[in-house]
Amino acid sequence: MTKINVFLDKFLIGQKDLQELKELLKNCEAKVDISEGDTHATGGMSWFPTDLIIVAFGLTASGFLAALGKDLYKKLKQKLITILKRPNGISHFYLAFDLSFLQFYFEVSLVYSKDPNYAIDKILTDFSIIVQEAKRIKKMRLKSIGKFESITYFFNEEEDRWLIKHFNNFRW
Repeated sequence: MTKINVFLDKFLIGQKDLQELKELLKNCEAKVDISEGDTHATGGMSWFPTDLIIVAFGLTASGFLAALGKDLYKKLKQKLITILKRPNGISHFYLAFDLSFLQFYFEVSLVYSKDPNYAIDKILTDFSIIVQEAKRIKKMRLKSIGKFESITYFFNEEEDRWLIKHFNNFRW
């Protein structure tokens, strides 16, 4: 079953932005669940202390685009970037993809990328390469890495690609 979960801090993401996100996502072909909370008061929702995370379960990056449709994808991307660039707003957000063998978290942040629009599009263009590389790393079972269930990536502008930030031994 394909579904998209959105977890957000309702105190950092304004009510207007929240309503616009909900309005955008209700037109998605996949089932969408939105959870609101105070992620900072609890030290982060579950294990992932973040202000906004979108997790696509059972969808690759291209499947996520297909579930949203091109127009909705562009609108959602622009909304996320607008929220990211607001003064006193969120410092980053994650786009995540849960495949059967591994979860992939892409940290979108103005710290790592001056152009988050381009960085997000690079997830789509590079996703199959990233997945193949992750499969290769997982198959190698490196002792220095240990067992991992997910990988967090950041966008490196100098290298023009998503790089591994860290390996995680947990799944959402």
